[in-house]
Amino acid sequence: MKLISRPNRPATLPRDFPQLPAGTHTSAALRAATERWSDNSSSTTAALHDSHRRLVATINQLRSADQRFSEQVNAAY
Repeated sequence: MKLISRPNRPATLPRDFPQLPAGTHTSAALRAATERWSDNSSSTTAALHDSHRRLVATINQLRSADQRFSEQVNAAY
């Protein structure tokens, strides 16, 4: 987990870090909350990587189709 630091301010937890209910500030509760947050963050990161990979593949297919189309147009004239 990366802490967010700002000049002249103490480091803070990320905004989406879970808030613990009052009275549960035990290390076990904090550890469980940290693991849940980390798991959610990991799946979001994996989904973003997968979406990026698919987007790049689509862009490459479009570039290839555009290149083929340009070649066909140029060959026709």
